[in-house]
Formats: sequence, structure tokens, C-alpha cells
Amino acid sequence: MGKLEYMLKDAFSLLWKLGLIILVVWVIVWFMQKGTVLVDQGKEHGFIHR
Repeated sequence: MGKLEYMLKDAFSLLWKLGLIILVVWVIVWFMQKGTVLVDQGKEHGFIHR
């Protein structure tokens, strides 16, 4: 019984960490996409000169 509980706790913590990593990666990708859209809009309006 004790060993099973320990395994479940281990699996849960592993899943939690994995979910956190996925969330962080998703947010970074989302911000990068938003950032490129904002930069493109800025170029169109002439705010950003390159």
C-alpha cells in the first residue's frame, strides 16, 4: 500500500512538472507569435524602421 502511494505521488509530481513545462513553452510560443504580429503591424504603419 505504502509503495503504491509513493509511486502515485511520484507520477503526479512528474505529470505536474511536465504540465508546467508545456504551459511555459506554450506561453512563450504564443507571445512570440503575438510579437511578430505586432512587429509586422508596426512596419505597416511605419512605426518601426529597419
